[in-house]
Amino acid sequence: MRGIAISNIVLPDGVGDIAACAAFRRLGYGGIELAPGKSVTGWPVAPAGLAETRTRIEGEGLAVVALQAILFGITGVALFGPQEARARLYDHLAMVARFAGALGARACVFGAPGVRDPGDLAADAAFRIAADFFGGLAPAFEREGTTLAFEANAPAYGCKFGTTTREALELVRSVDHAGFRLQIDTGTIFLNQEDPDVIVEAAPYASHFHVSEPQLAVLGSSGVDHGPLAEALGVSAYQGWISAEMKANEHWEGAAAGAAELLSELYMPSAVLGAGADLL
Repeated sequence: MRGIAISNIVLPDGVGDIAACAAFRRLGYGGIELAPGKSVTGWPVAPAGLAETRTRIEGEGLAVVALQAILFGITGVALFGPQEARARLYDHLAMVARFAGALGARACVFGAPGVRDPGDLAADAAFRIAADFFGGLAPAFEREGTTLAFEANAPAYGCKFGTTTREALELVRSVDHAGFRLQIDTGTIFLNQEDPDVIVEAAPYASHFHVSEPQLAVLGSSGVDHGPLAEALGVSAYQGWISAEMKANEHWEGAAAGAAELLSELYMPSAVLGAGADLL
């Protein structure tokens, strides 16, 4: 295991990444996951300052491990539907791959349930379209040393395609490319009441792992039992970052502290807490 990370979506408005990095590092985090809309100047029209952002974050002792919310603020894109909308989605994601390469992020989380609504398409037709689309896009991510990490989204989040971990895994296996991998999310597993052993099955195909709870609640606050999921991860082949994901919180330092404790106690040995910074 490389270390624990935290998504910057936990930060409320007015708290910047650099200001938070020192606190995150002090709590034992080795990495930060960025939502470009919160971190990148000019997103999504004319993003700038990527090299500076990376330098400043690494200067605080953290690695940029992943990007998420990569479709925030983007309109007129869709995985299914008009070819024009799919082409715009392709172009935007190819740009995201270049962002990730510049920032050093190894995974770009593709969630966005509204962008992947198949409408009236038959399930097999939707699957073929998705496999062809991501198969064509995957080389752009591989060239940048990163991955597009497809995330299962539960129906509770309004998702209608790739709603379970095994469905997402089936798509990743079908594409079969190093640039297109799986994002495992514990919140989805909890919502779907999936067997924790799905983590063992999915781990060899995963490039990123979110520890979250339903509705992105503060970790440890919603009454779910992380034990079986952490145990499954511990015996799996997963060797990537473990990232805490929580919605924006005015008491973000307390939330981050509790999450670091949960991750270090359950999801990975405390001996490697914060070890990710050594990999910068």
